[in-house]
Amino acid sequence: MSQGKRHPFLARYYLILLVCGWIAIAILPLGAQDSYNAALSLFWDGRRLEMAETRQAESQLAFQRSLAMTDRLLAADPSNPDLQTLKTWNLFRLHRYVDTVVYAQSVLNTRQDHRILETMAEALFFLNKNEEALSAFSRYFAIAPESDDRRSSAYYYVGEIYFKIKKYEHADIAFSTAVAVSYTHLRAHETPEHLVCRLLLEKKKENNYY
Repeated sequence: MSQGKRHPFLARYYLILLVCGWIAIAILPLGAQDSYNAALSLFWDGRRLEMAETRQAESQLAFQRSLAMTDRLLAADPSNPDLQTLKTWNLFRLHRYVDTVVYAQSVLNTRQDHRILETMAEALFFLNKNEEALSAFSRYFAIAPESDDRRSSAYYYVGEIYFKIKKYEHADIAFSTAVAVSYTHLRAHETPEHLVCRLLLEKKKENNYY
């Protein structure tokens, strides 16, 4: 083989080794850095990005990364309640509602957790399983602390369900309770769903829909 042909081959060989080295350096720390706090931080990064319409793809990537890290942590600690809850949150934010319900039920079969129960109830809402969602929300209200910050959102979803099935008096009570629980909280952490809730409440003041 001539000198001119051997050098390009060696150059490609060393380039491949260099790239493999970079990949190894990039990948190896990921396992070492896995922690609940890191996975939770990724989740909240996703929630912040979710608020911007132009950054939805980035938010979904953050949830995927958080879920992947959570799954790795759960492989070593499958009964960790905080990790189980975080997995449920990530599945929900990735719009994997069926997976959310299936995983939540598998956890709830062994123990009750108001955080997982509430997330499952919301997933059932988006799957249009109204009766099952109402049942799950009812169970959530029964065991969740009065101070739980998802109570206002839960009452909103209950109101939405009753509104869909034309039980307007029930919807009025649920929407009003959502506001009574924490109207300031809704404004401060308003999501698109909460915006709909607020607009419905304002519309209700102008129109008598009974």
